[in-house]
Amino acid sequence: MIPYARPHIDKQDRKAVDTVLRGTTLTQGHFVKAFEDAICEYTGARYAVAFNSGTSALHAAYLAVDVKQRVVVMNPLTFVATANMAKAAGAEVHFNDDRAPDLFYWISMHYAGRYAGPGLIEDACHALGSDSPYGKVGNCGGGTKITVFSTHAVKNITTGEGGICTTNDVELFNQMRLIGSHGRLDSEMVTMGYNYRMTDIQAALGLSQLKKIDEFRDAKDEIRDRYIGTLGLLADEDDLFSDTMVKTHNTHWHLYVIETDRRDELQAHLTSKGIGTQIHYPPVHLQPYWGGKEGTCPKAELFSTRCLSLPLWVGLTRKQQSSIIEAVKEFYR
Repeated sequence: MIPYARPHIDKQDRKAVDTVLRGTTLTQGHFVKAFEDAICEYTGARYAVAFNSGTSALHAAYLAVDVKQRVVVMNPLTFVATANMAKAAGAEVHFNDDRAPDLFYWISMHYAGRYAGPGLIEDACHALGSDSPYGKVGNCGGGTKITVFSTHAVKNITTGEGGICTTNDVELFNQMRLIGSHGRLDSEMVTMGYNYRMTDIQAALGLSQLKKIDEFRDAKDEIRDRYIGTLGLLADEDDLFSDTMVKTHNTHWHLYVIETDRRDELQAHLTSKGIGTQIHYPPVHLQPYWGGKEGTCPKAELFSTRCLSLPLWVGLTRKQQSSIIEAVKEFYR
C-alpha cells in the first residue's frame, strides 16, 4: 500500500529524541525554548510559542486576540479544528467561501501549503516552509497578528503531534504563553489556562526536522512537478486538472490535490491498486454538528465533491510515483 502521507524520520531525528530520553527532563526543559527560537530564526518572527497540538495552538491564538462574542468568518474548506476552536474561544462562527476584506476577524487559511494572504490569524497549519510577499510564512507580515502552524505527523515537519504560534506582538506572546501553561505566571495563576505545553521529546524531534525543512520542500516540489508534467496532460481531453497546485510564491506543498467530476470512481480505482488518497476537506459547515445548509458556500461545496489528494511525501520513490501516475492514466483510458 502506498499511503497518501508518511512522516520522514531519519537517524538524526532518532538520535535527537534519544538524547532527551537518556536525560532527566522529558518536559519543561530547554529543548522547547530552543525549538521556539529556531522557529523565530527561520520565519523571521519575533516570538514563538510551542504547543502540544495544532488544535491547542489555534485555541490559544483565538483566546489571545480575544474573539469572544465576535463574528469570526472563515472558509469551510478546512479541518474542523479551525472552526471548533474559534467557537470554544467564544466566537460566533460564520462560513463564507468568498474572501471578505471588510471583515476584520477573518481567518486566512493557506490550503495545501499555498499562501492565501494575511489575516488577523493565519491558519498556516499546511504552510510551514512556504513563502509570502513579506518573507517566510510565519513572520506575520501584512497586518497578521498571529500565525498558527501544525507539526502533526504528516505535516511539513513533525513533532508527532504539535503546534506553534508566531507573533510580533509581545503582549500576544505573553498571553499565549500563559494560556498554554495553566494561566500561571511564576507560581500564581493570573488567567484561565490549559496544559497545552509541548514536551522536550517533541521539541527535540522538531529541532532536528526543522534543519531539513527546505530539503523536504524541494523533494516534494520535484514530485509535484512530475505529477503536473504527466497528469496535467489529461486535462486537455478529460476533466482532470490541478490548478489548485499552481504556485503563487515559493511553496512548501503539504498536499497534491487534483479535481475531477469522477472523484469517487477514481478514488475507488486507486484504492484497488493499493494507492491511498484523502479528501481535503468535507466542508465544515455541512458537518452534522455545525448544521449548515447546502448551497450557502457553493464554491467550497463543489470543490469538496471534486477534490482528491494524491500521495505526496518525502521518500516517495520514483517507482511509487510511476505507479500512481500509471494508475490514474489507466482509469482515464
